[in-house]
Amino acid sequence: MKIINLLPKEKQKELGYKRLFGALVVLVWVTAASFLLVVLVQMGEKVYFQGQRSFLESAIEDLKAQAGKEENAAIKAQVKQANDLVADYRSLTSQIPKFSKVVRAFVPLVPKGVNITSMKIDSARKSIDINGFGPTRDLVIDLYDNIAAESELFPNIDYPLENVARPTDINFHFSFNINPELLK
Repeated sequence: MKIINLLPKEKQKELGYKRLFGALVVLVWVTAASFLLVVLVQMGEKVYFQGQRSFLESAIEDLKAQAGKEENAAIKAQVKQANDLVADYRSLTSQIPKFSKVVRAFVPLVPKGVNITSMKIDSARKSIDINGFGPTRDLVIDLYDNIAAESELFPNIDYPLENVARPTDINFHFSFNINPELLK
């Protein structure tokens, strides 16, 4: 079915313009409403993202503080380990006898020509065992006499007779105690 418009041409144009105007008004209102909606959505997003930003910044600060504590704990553990090592070293050095005093006191007692091949210092027993070589019996006896003369430093000499059984080329062995003061 076809509709026939019997109005004059001017009225038909006027009705066409009214329809066009109505369509334009609807278009303007739809455009304005969508623009307003877009602006509201963007403002909402801005508020949301600012809230997220402040939340994330506070979370980052918390993590930094926690990481700082963990790093401090690791550094404190390293410092404690180093301090323990130094304490162990100091403890050991205070317990180790000062053998240099013993050697310094003993070396002048050895006559020229006598060779000491080994010297064992036992700080627990506070004793010395020496082995050596002397070209003559007299030099080995001189060594014994020199040690005996320092009996306050080296008491209780064990002097086996085999040390003087031969007149020359003597391999000897002595044992004697150490004054505890020399080990301090």
